[in-house]
Amino acid sequence: MIGRLSGQRGFTLVEVLLASSLMIIVLGATLTVFEQFVTTSDRNTKQNDAQDTARFAIDQVSRQLRNLALPTPQSPNSIDSASGNDLVFKTADPGRRRVRYCLQTTAPYSTSNGALWLETQTGFDPKALPRLIPYEPGFERWDGNGAIGYLVMQAAVLHTLEAPPERARLIVCDRTFPTGMLGYYARQLAMRGLVALVTATSPARL
Repeated sequence: MIGRLSGQRGFTLVEVLLASSLMIIVLGATLTVFEQFVTTSDRNTKQNDAQDTARFAIDQVSRQLRNLALPTPQSPNSIDSASGNDLVFKTADPGRRRVRYCLQTTAPYSTSNGALWLETQTGFDPKALPRLIPYEPGFERWDGNGAIGYLVMQAAVLHTLEAPPERARLIVCDRTFPTGMLGYYARQLAMRGLVALVTATSPARL
């Protein structure tokens, strides 16, 4: 019995440790390659989705621009505003309405990864003018009456400059279509020594 047991061979501790080390190295290399594959696949999927979204947006904007609403004596311009990140125009696709596309490149977005926002207004009246609803000293409300935003904002700014608040005033503008840079109106008030915070409800993102 002792002779048979002494003749059996097995793995030494060094051999077991060496085999385990080689297995760990091979497994680590395999997992690294697999992780890189998953990361690359996820990045490619996001890029494809972004390209599809951008292609859809460009097709939609092009179609609407090809169907600009015909000018009228009351509304001679089909394009209300056009800048690097903001475009407002009247289209007849699918019905006569005003459309605004705004590209946001500020935080949390960037110039290489921006967000395109879409806002529409139907049933607008090119002859509409804003009107001031009876107000209190600390609160003021403007009914846009369907007028585009810069008319309503400018009316509110001019009225504030003519009758500045004693301490503070909350101004609300509704039934309107904000266009252009809101900071323009804040600067007008700042040049006269007033501090203003101007904000607008966000349109739906495209």
